Amino acid sequence: DRDISLAPLATRSFLEKIKFKCPFTVERCDWKGTASDYEKTHKKECKEKRVECPYPECKNILQISKLNEHCLGCKYRPVKCKHCTNPLLFKDIQGHAGECPEMLLDCALKCNQKFPRREIEEHETKHCPNIEMECPYFKAGCPQKLKKGKILDHLREEAIHHAELHQNYTQKLSEENQ
Repeated sequence: DRDISLAPLATRSFLEKIKFKCPFTVERCDWKGTASDYEKTHKKECKEKRVECPYPECKNILQISKLNEHCLGCKYRPVKCKHCTNPLLFKDIQGHAGECPEMLLDCALKCNQKFPRREIEEHETKHCPNIEMECPYFKAGCPQKLKKGKILDHLREEAIHHAELHQNYTQKLSEENQ
């Protein structure tokens, strides 16, 4: 791939009369023309010339006519995570999905809510209405274990029973302290 404009004038005149085949004839390019035409136009436009994939980590060399198709499926193409919008390589997106802090996850306690991965643990351990918990009157003798979302209903329904348990518990503590 030498620039013939650097050749002596007599050599350039001679070369301008000779018809050349495109160096990519093997790849099915059937262009023929002068060296000057090749340098001016065909060198840039040949659909069969070989080029490197534009993504730095990809080392593929392919026909320019196949470059677009390759780039659309190249595992080294840049993409953004649809949850956190961090830039990644396509080949890394699956692994990232397993750790993305913004990916929405279903609550494991089946409250039918979704939370970003960074918030799911706090939801499932502190805020989920399906957390199993003891009745606040457990120490006073109420044996109920309920979902957090049902505690208020339980307290309303068992208010009289809880008052009795609380009174008995307080009396028992008072007797023990005498």
